[in-house]
Amino acid sequence: MKGRIDTVRGSQRFRFREDQFDNQRVSPHYAIYTSGTRGTPSCVLRSLPCMEAVAACMALRFAANGTGDIRHAYWLTAPAGKMLAHGKLHQPCAGWFYPTSLPRSVRLGADYLGLLGAAGGYRFPLPRALDLHAAERLAAWLHRLPRTGQTTMLTTTVSSAVRVALAASAAGIVTILREPPIPTRAGKVLPFHLASAAHGRL
Repeated sequence: MKGRIDTVRGSQRFRFREDQFDNQRVSPHYAIYTSGTRGTPSCVLRSLPCMEAVAACMALRFAANGTGDIRHAYWLTAPAGKMLAHGKLHQPCAGWFYPTSLPRSVRLGADYLGLLGAAGGYRFPLPRALDLHAAERLAAWLHRLPRTGQTTMLTTTVSSAVRVALAASAAGIVTILREPPIPTRAGKVLPFHLASAAHGRL
């Protein structure tokens, strides 16, 4: 719904703008940008009540997978929405790494988020640069995290997750365990998971 082409319904033709799909009854608190395609990213306005709903859905998903006690790490340029939701669940954020240049707006937002979290007794980590070709450094950093018995969840793109998995396997940090297809998961196959003697699961 980006308004790039006209909408045709029978003999009628309509033209829309992106901002016409914003909820006018909700006051936005921050903005995120769409990704995953080669097109121009769209600005999506989000509210804090929306993040409460997102956090509730995340909590259900974590509970269903038996991963309720989690600490998070991110290898993304702008994971603010995920960080807010995880903060709402009182799950600690161990670190935030970004693989490409960091926009000034994201850096300013990170500073503000850090101050906001400090005022509420929660730590939002500041972003640190980590090149896409330095997955072994992230694998080593994850391995050095304090042993707390928690599951460490790294949020990143699929290709970056594979880079970290292979780097960790090559360093002997984890073992890649192959899994057969699971019919109950709507035909989706989980190609591997990581078993770590140090952290339980990554």
